Amino acid sequence: MERAWPLLNRRSLLQGLVVSTSGAVLPMRLSGTSGRATVLVVLFSKRAPVPVGSVIESLSAFSARGIPVGVALSPGAWGLQADVLRDQLQCAMYWSPDPLPAQPYFQMRSLTTARRTLVPSTYGAHCPNTLCAPDPGAELNLQGLRVTGFRTAVMVPDTTGPTTITTQHSQTAVTRGGLRVRRSGSAEARAYLETAIRDPEQVHANLFVDLEADRVSARDQAEDLADIIAQYVERGMVTPLAPDKIGIRHFSHFERLIGVVIDGQSATGSGDTARTAIVALSGSLTRGGIAHSVALHDTDALGSTDCLGLSAHPSEAPAALPRGVACVLTPSHEPGHLATLSDAGAHAVVGTGAAGYFGLDGNGLVHLRSPRRVTSWEDIEALGEQLSLVDEPVVVLDAGSFSTPAQRNPAVATLRRLAELPSTRITDLVTYADELTNPDPVFQKMRTTRVAASGIAARPRETSINEEREAFMDDARRAWRYFETLQEDATGMPAATGYFTPAGDPELTYDHLTQWDVGSAIFAHIAALDLGIIPPEAFKQWRVTALETLRAATLPDKRLPRAIFRVAAPDDGSQDFNAGDAGRLLSALHALDRRASAGDTAVQDLVASWDIQSSVIDGVPHSLENGYFVPQPDTHASSYTARAFRRWGIPAKSAYSVYHRGETETDHRMHLLYEVAKIGNLGAEPLLLEALELGWTSPLRYLSDVLFAAQLTHFGETGQLIAPSEAPRDGAPWFTYQGLRVDRTGELAWDVMVPGGGAEYRTPEFRAQARMVASKAAYLWAATRPHAYSDRLLAYVRKHARLSNGFASGIYMADDRPTRNYGDVNSNGIILQAIAAILRR
Repeated sequence: MERAWPLLNRRSLLQGLVVSTSGAVLPMRLSGTSGRATVLVVLFSKRAPVPVGSVIESLSAFSARGIPVGVALSPGAWGLQADVLRDQLQCAMYWSPDPLPAQPYFQMRSLTTARRTLVPSTYGAHCPNTLCAPDPGAELNLQGLRVTGFRTAVMVPDTTGPTTITTQHSQTAVTRGGLRVRRSGSAEARAYLETAIRDPEQVHANLFVDLEADRVSARDQAEDLADIIAQYVERGMVTPLAPDKIGIRHFSHFERLIGVVIDGQSATGSGDTARTAIVALSGSLTRGGIAHSVALHDTDALGSTDCLGLSAHPSEAPAALPRGVACVLTPSHEPGHLATLSDAGAHAVVGTGAAGYFGLDGNGLVHLRSPRRVTSWEDIEALGEQLSLVDEPVVVLDAGSFSTPAQRNPAVATLRRLAELPSTRITDLVTYADELTNPDPVFQKMRTTRVAASGIAARPRETSINEEREAFMDDARRAWRYFETLQEDATGMPAATGYFTPAGDPELTYDHLTQWDVGSAIFAHIAALDLGIIPPEAFKQWRVTALETLRAATLPDKRLPRAIFRVAAPDDGSQDFNAGDAGRLLSALHALDRRASAGDTAVQDLVASWDIQSSVIDGVPHSLENGYFVPQPDTHASSYTARAFRRWGIPAKSAYSVYHRGETETDHRMHLLYEVAKIGNLGAEPLLLEALELGWTSPLRYLSDVLFAAQLTHFGETGQLIAPSEAPRDGAPWFTYQGLRVDRTGELAWDVMVPGGGAEYRTPEFRAQARMVASKAAYLWAATRPHAYSDRLLAYVRKHARLSNGFASGIYMADDRPTRNYGDVNSNGIILQAIAAILRR
């Protein structure tokens, strides 16, 4: 006889069961010993609406045998029968029908949105801390789960396979693999469990039950599976496990955090009396070994682990938080107020109002758990009794309620007992927020750049440009001597690099140029003209020669500029075409065309003679290598290349176009930073070159902030100047790409990449001795960001990098040694270009 499931009430369904705060049904104690292997049963359905009868029938079968079950249901799949099912469940696992975003920030954003749907009106009195999602089949990085309250991730496989359990750095337990149990799958389930039990390498098994739409079939399927599991339990071979217990059962280091903050604004009485109460409570906690923060409105009294405390009015929010303070207690969740806090440098917010939520908002603010305000030691004790071992609450101590030793001492003792619970650690709120969001260095880079905003803003120079004009002109004339000394009169092109004797005579040169080098030579001549170093007639003569050289350096069968050619014989060289280098060439030719007299179309005719359009396929610039077009990889030059191509009417895509994805400005920035992390080292060139020549864009402006802030932070921490860029060296390896890795921290953040280099060039020792302050970078920063740090870079380069014929390519940071009597066309050309821009202001 069929059971009338709508009449099955909550009491009869849950009789003998306990419902965990994660939404998993926990068993009564079964006879038999605890098994070596654990088993997790998950009921899930992709159907909408959910087959409510099937859920209830299946739960009844497992509950009758004392077997815990996780139920994975999407909130959007509840349909009209939600009220019926809600009456049967206290909670459920959250089912994400789509694969999670790969990047931790966007995981946090996505799951925060999901978490906001998991309110009591949907799932009952408790919300889940277990996520269920399709397994992408690739390497998983689930750093973004913990801040949104998910401590366990159960990944549903497409095919049967061994079950694994791992923990992420963010203290999230992740289980993958298992068996998808479909209709009449009991024999398969028995075989899978037998294999798991006998395999010493496998300590856990997942069984995913696809809910049948027909409730009778669902009941029969569940009863068969429950009987099999119960038999293994009775024999002491397996232990059924609720999903929120996976991390605790399998990992001794699986811990939960409790954040503690004293709300100093609640202290009553005169100013001195209130301060005395706060100091006394903080001192008692410190002596008791309880880490904590203090929330005060008096910013002068705040330390780096404390929080700014705001009262009811959002207008109290400051324009900038005190240095080192990143936490705010506020009752307001008004969007404009939160945006102000974010811009002021806040990282973590504790919402003391009624409408709070937790997770990551569109400003990149971390909203910590809705706080548990306590006014007595009994409140703390009651809180401890309510917590599961994966709950991570924020405890707000009302300072006014603990003003006497009789109130403080038992409260501290109760907190100490709470800290002694298994795998429990009490922290201040800053540590709490950092550990919930760490260790994603890209997100941290966004945060540190935001905090540094006021310190990195361009500011008026301490001395006027006119006062320094002669110093800049002396620099420009020095850089121009590189071209005077190494330029081939017949072609108008200089050597790419040159060694000079101490007397300044050329000793050894590299006489092959890339199209990037040609672009630098063109900009150098334009700057020399603008600065009055060469007369207009000499510039016109050089222009004619240079255009003839470029015509000769054209691949005749492809009508594309040759990637590399010999300075003295431009028709001799590579048979390839480099799209990235062509971007700089086209930018330079556009600038050269603007200097043409009326009716002079020589530059336009040259560009029109090339078939560069043929190298752009589906918007992607392609290089020609060994006779075949290959896509130009995404690099930091791709934005520069795309914009330069567009100047000549050739549409092209940019890697930085990801900036426009997402809903908020912080989303835009994080999309860009993750793209930059994929590309690699971020240096002054071509980033600042693009801004100098083609104008600022939002992505360029932001990335220059990121790089400059990192340089300034490094200088503040070490006293060592740093300004990386791609640059040649005066010995093997002869060229390096140096820059900031936004996805790394510490020493690894300032990377030195050797194209095609071996393992000997990937060591900390090599990076330390190879890092340089690039001479051109100092002048690019001076041109694009007037700042005291830029002035320091200029002074450093002027002191160490001056040669008789130009500037050295760079200065080794380890010993302040310049590249020995060694300069290059790009460094000296860009220095001239930057000085011309500075003196035009």
